[in-house]
Amino acid sequence: MLIILNMNVDYMGQIYFGKMYEKNRKFEFITVRRDSQEIRLCAKGTAVYVNSNLQTKKSERIPVHIKQELESIYMYSEELELE
Repeated sequence: MLIILNMNVDYMGQIYFGKMYEKNRKFEFITVRRDSQEIRLCAKGTAVYVNSNLQTKKSERIPVHIKQELESIYMYSEELELE
């Protein structure tokens, strides 16, 4: 089970509920808002995740198949051309 241990967010502009989406990239995420064709950075932050075994109460490596699945949904900030 992936557990968030710490999360920090810096808001860069106004954000309205329902008009944004998030994509995760390893321990970082970006949130963008689409205004017609415009894409702009609204928030950026970091999060620390741990893969925890609830039975042994110890951390474990994230399995390769889960890493691959997470990587398939990442949106790289370089692709967004954000300033």
